Amino acid sequence: MDTLDREKITYEGDDLESLEVMNRYYLWILEKFSPYLAEGNSCVEFGSGAGKFSELLFKNVAQLNLVEPSKNLFKKLHEQYAHNENVELFDMSLEQYVEGTAFPLHDSAVLVNVLEHIKDDQLALSEIGKVLKPGGYLLLFVPALNMLYSKFDKKIGHYRRYQKNELESLVSNAGFKVISNHYCDILGIFPWLVLNKIFGRTKLDHNLVKLYDNVGVPLTRAIEKMLVPPFGKNLILVARQSDDNRLAV
Repeated sequence: MDTLDREKITYEGDDLESLEVMNRYYLWILEKFSPYLAEGNSCVEFGSGAGKFSELLFKNVAQLNLVEPSKNLFKKLHEQYAHNENVELFDMSLEQYVEGTAFPLHDSAVLVNVLEHIKDDQLALSEIGKVLKPGGYLLLFVPALNMLYSKFDKKIGHYRRYQKNELESLVSNAGFKVISNHYCDILGIFPWLVLNKIFGRTKLDHNLVKLYDNVGVPLTRAIEKMLVPPFGKNLILVARQSDDNRLAV
């Protein structure tokens, strides 16, 4: 199984710094996930990266396992969480974690901008079911719309972007019951289309990212509270592990 192939990618410093300033963006994702997280629960985050979203997750669960195969990103996680007894760090791929680690089953599994980095995403989703309790939640956030696939996507290791029905089929075929699945960040389509798709940019502009986080994210959040967008730059999906699925793996 080709798992988190991100370990083959070197993230440039300016890209990482740009992602670090997206506070409102990550809080928005957390808002969507928070009904399925609980203070007494155990959560595993696959592809934790430099730990930006992990900080938010940690405040919402009792035990957090962070799985990251990229050496330079894992180093950042280690610096932040090495001495935290409620956080366990795993310098390995999703497959290695599922097959080689002894741990209690988790209440939830989180993948934020990760599934698109995995070549065999269908198999990966099935593997995730092995580490969830019956009734445990799968929380996904992925890039959307095939037409937006750009040189930047390719550079950072995206095998694909997702269509709504395609993602739902993948998750359902892995044995999960989909609770919600919808497009989000409708306004984010336009800067991505112009800058990355049309002009072919392959680097993030720190100032533009910060501007969008300060202005674009609050605006698109307000719009999407009033209506469900028919399309968007991303998809956010919540699914539940069924008892039958857990017994079958």
